[in-house]
Amino acid sequence: MTKIRVLSVDDSALMRQIMTEIINSHSDMEMVATARTRWWRAI
Repeated sequence: MTKIRVLSVDDSALMRQIMTEIINSHSDMEMVATARTRWWRAI
């Protein structure tokens, strides 16, 4: 089975870490990258 690959973007390092732990705890998903940005620069 192909894993779902996830990219997380959030200003908070804590939230990026929490999301990574949650995603990686699922056998069918993997966190492939995280990034920090401010919302107005992402638009």
